[in-house]
Amino acid sequence: TPPPFSAIKINGERAYKLAREGKAPVMEARTVTIREIEIKSYAWPLLILRLVCSKGTYIRSFAHDIGATLGTGGIMETLERTRVGHIEVGHTTPLEQMSPENWKQFLLPPEQILVDYPKISLPSVAIKNILDGKEIRYTDNIFPDEQYCLVFSEAGEFVALASFQASEKTLKPVKVFPTH
Repeated sequence: TPPPFSAIKINGERAYKLAREGKAPVMEARTVTIREIEIKSYAWPLLILRLVCSKGTYIRSFAHDIGATLGTGGIMETLERTRVGHIEVGHTTPLEQMSPENWKQFLLPPEQILVDYPKISLPSVAIKNILDGKEIRYTDNIFPDEQYCLVFSEAGEFVALASFQASEKTLKPVKVFPTH
C-alpha cells in the first residue's frame, strides 16, 4: 500500500497534499513486482537490501511491511536508486562535474531514454502539424488506446512524443521537440 505522503492522485488531488492538510487519504493496495532481492548486509538493527522492482513500488512501504511481518517495525533510513529503466547510475554524471556553462553536453537525447515506446516515421506535412501541436489522423499502425509513441521525421529526426487515440485513430502530440 502506498504511503499517504505520495504523489498518487485521489479524486484529482495529490495524496501528500491531502495528508499535509490533516486529511487521511485512503490509499489502496497496488500490485508490484519484486524481481530480485538480495541481503547486502545485516547487523541488528540495520538490514541493507538491494532490490530490482517494478515501477510504482514504494520502498518505504516495503520496509514497513517487512517490519510488520517480523513484528519489529521497520523504517527506511536511506535509499539509493541505482537504475531507472535501462539507465544505470554508473552511466550518469555527478552534479559536481556540471556547471551552468556545460550541463547541456551531459543530456541524453529523449529517444535514448524512451526506448520502450514504439517508433513511427511520418511525412513532412504530418510532422509540421505535430510540431504545431495539432492532432493528426493516423491509421497505419494501430496501438492500444493512449499508447505513447516516438514520432520521427522521414529524415530520422526525433520530433515528438505522441499519444495514440484509438477511438479517433489520431496521434495527439504530448511533447514536441523542435528540430531547429
